[in-house]
Amino acid sequence: MRYITSGQRDLPVALIFLMIILIGGLSACSAGRTLVFLGDSNIWYGGDDCSGERSWNHWLLEMNPGDTGRSFARSGATWTNTAHTAVDTRHYSQVLNDTNVIYNQVKRLEESVRDGEIHPDVVYISAGINDAWFADRRPGIYSMDPSELLAEKSKEGCNMPSAPSEAVSLAESVDLALTELRRFLPERTRIVVVTPARCLKGRQDDFLKVCGIMAEVAAVNGADVVRIDRDLPVDLKRDAADHYFTFDGVHTTPEAAKEIARKVNRQLASDGKIK
Repeated sequence: MRYITSGQRDLPVALIFLMIILIGGLSACSAGRTLVFLGDSNIWYGGDDCSGERSWNHWLLEMNPGDTGRSFARSGATWTNTAHTAVDTRHYSQVLNDTNVIYNQVKRLEESVRDGEIHPDVVYISAGINDAWFADRRPGIYSMDPSELLAEKSKEGCNMPSAPSEAVSLAESVDLALTELRRFLPERTRIVVVTPARCLKGRQDDFLKVCGIMAEVAAVNGADVVRIDRDLPVDLKRDAADHYFTFDGVHTTPEAAKEIARKVNRQLASDGKIK
């Protein structure tokens, strides 16, 4: 008669546990990333669920089908704060005003992270058109340049702005928003600043100046930067004639949004930083 030892009886159980561990590991490896988007109307057009084809976030997710996305963007938002900007996560607006700023989108994201609603792997921030277009509505926008900001931050015991109403230049506003993001996000979470594509609205020198400031301050803060303004040529004369890139001079067509997504996806993949 052949007897089954206790070790043999335990073998199937051990195999089952091993299979569970392996399957769990494979699931973890194949799980997609959670992408979060902050920004202005060219992101807002995608909707909170990023399903709108006029926003490049929709196409970025299409190119990365394992990923999921959520947008906190608002039409009319600027990076730049004013002396009247208050922290307000409940205010909703689709037009330019003192409260409709990236900093408040950051604070809304913080609430969602704190409540366990979302765990971002990558946070994209794409804004700047309204800063350039409505520079006169942001009177302090150029009151401090990136070199002055960096010099100020390097001073021993310096007191940088801790509230949006104290950070009224574009450089300080970008710095404050990115500093706040890094404060509550896990170290593994990547922050990516995406400059906007050129458009027909506003003065081109303001637009290029705004994009340069954004990119420089973002780099100083350790964020990844995608220079769509520089790396994706837009024929403004052609767009004025047939709206091949924007449907109204500022908001991207689905085809243009897809091209921006390709550029974001390609650059980040080639840098080896995201993919």
